[in-house]
Amino acid sequence: MTSDTTPPLLDLRSVDVTYGGAKEFTAVRNASLTIAPGRTVGLVGESGSGKSTLARCVVGLVRASSGSVHLDGEDVTNPRGPALASVRKNVQMVFQDPRSSLNPRLDIGTTLREVIAVTDDVDRGSPQARDTAVDLMARVGLDRALLNRYPHQLSGGQLQRVAIARAVARRPRLMLLDEVTASLDVSAQATVLNLLRSLQEASGFAVLLITHDLAVVRYMCDEMVVMRRGEVVEHGATGDVMSEPRTDYTRSLLDAIPSLGRDRWRSGAR
Repeated sequence: MTSDTTPPLLDLRSVDVTYGGAKEFTAVRNASLTIAPGRTVGLVGESGSGKSTLARCVVGLVRASSGSVHLDGEDVTNPRGPALASVRKNVQMVFQDPRSSLNPRLDIGTTLREVIAVTDDVDRGSPQARDTAVDLMARVGLDRALLNRYPHQLSGGQLQRVAIARAVARRPRLMLLDEVTASLDVSAQATVLNLLRSLQEASGFAVLLITHDLAVVRYMCDEMVVMRRGEVVEHGATGDVMSEPRTDYTRSLLDAIPSLGRDRWRSGAR
């Protein structure tokens, strides 16, 4: 949902995702959503509702069986060649478990400098790459001494901030955040969520936030999209959907959450 005057940065139209095999299964059916530049959209629903599958279509990790994906007006459906290069340049995805996306054999500094080298076309051992890595650590609130550590030597919250730093290093226009706080305690959630808000304000990237936690959506998101059994069943401004849900399913999700207080992370962050 975008304004009449703002072209969408991301525009998914009638996307289907069907997995083959002995028993064909449609994970996403006729799903559409838009994200305007700089906006944050929450994608919510129960486990298995198709949230992560739909997000993975954007970056080409999952093939769309039908429908289209447009990024800043460019068709990047099932991206290859120039379209894939555009997606890799402009879209970054951060996952629930950062250990699965960080090379355990590389220290944190090398991990960041490899991305910096590609983004800025410099040698990963150059002073520029090293200085940028230090700056990235500062931006995500981590001590530069951690650049010499390996993933197994960091906490879950620290690793998630490293994953965010690596994504930010690419200077994306869109961040896909897949359950990035689900495995963290409340204090670490506070750190990560407030960090993301600060980085977004500074850099202006848009966010698609995939989560089952509606309190996170209320705190972070301008709009929310509700999925059920692979279909989008509701999409609107977060406050409107939460105060006047149009479907029984959305109401059931809201009723299942004991507290939607905004102060949950503001107090936890201090």
